Amino acid sequence: MALSSQFKDRIVVALKESLKFDDKEFVNPWKADKQVIVHEWKCFADSPINTHQCLDVGTKILYYLSLGGSFLPAEVTDVFFKCMRLFGDQKNPRLRRMAYLLIKSL
Repeated sequence: MALSSQFKDRIVVALKESLKFDDKEFVNPWKADKQVIVHEWKCFADSPINTHQCLDVGTKILYYLSLGGSFLPAEVTDVFFKCMRLFGDQKNPRLRRMAYLLIKSL
């Protein structure tokens, strides 16, 4: 009986040690400052369009706006017309949906 309880205790200790998580702080992949976002949205004008990159940048813009950030009127105009290009040119439904959300939020 004592042997089985010692065995169970060792298993519990081994499992706890193997399941320990690093105490590193979570890093949000969508958090970026305004200048980085302004620089990255140039991908909307690339040809051919990189869908994955455009979706990432669109997510960063929406995240920045949801935190209360704002853009200058010239920047809003720039991103608006680039999003209109994405909305009109693409057959990808995810990218069209992202362009719609960006246009709606601006």
